[in-house]
Amino acid sequence: MIFQKYKTAFSVVFMSVALTLGVAHSASAHGFNVLLLGSAPDSFNDVYDAFRLATKEQDGHANEESDGHLGGLDVYILTKAKDADIEDTLSETVPDIVVVIGPDAMDAAFQLVVESRRIVFLGVSDISAKMRSEFLENASDTNTQTFQKNAFSSTFGRDVSSEAEASYVAARMITIAVRSQEGVEDRAAIVEILAQY
Repeated sequence: MIFQKYKTAFSVVFMSVALTLGVAHSASAHGFNVLLLGSAPDSFNDVYDAFRLATKEQDGHANEESDGHLGGLDVYILTKAKDADIEDTLSETVPDIVVVIGPDAMDAAFQLVVESRRIVFLGVSDISAKMRSEFLENASDTNTQTFQKNAFSSTFGRDVSSEAEASYVAARMITIAVRSQEGVEDRAAIVEILAQY
């Protein structure tokens, strides 16, 4: 699916290259790294906070050292501005999944770099009715208003933005993909599951 900057529906782009054995990507056998990139600096707090909120909904346990859980595994959230040098960023962080939120979630040069590293890419702009129904209106067995007012707004003291919603949806999508595969090792399977949305 090609990312379109001004598409009104939920847009998502996933790239993965042929498997390369022996490359260590996961944070541990029971966890993985997500590199969260925001394309709009003024909304990045919303992007980070909403993603983090989703990591606290399920599978938590005492003495957590990770940033939370997605799909039953520890998740470690790495953050950078979208305009950071992606080559340097990927060399330093070694993420399993790169998530970009915002209207500039994808460009050709960025795609080639991520693709060459055998990293799953998830770019999110707008949310479709299907995504809203599945991940927001039914989030945590509540409706959208409850997500907005009780979960996000009550926690962070501000209204939920479109970027926050997109970030939360991205985290929920990752939860489903990772749980179904019991990890992130099978990149092709993760991509295939995410592409269903």
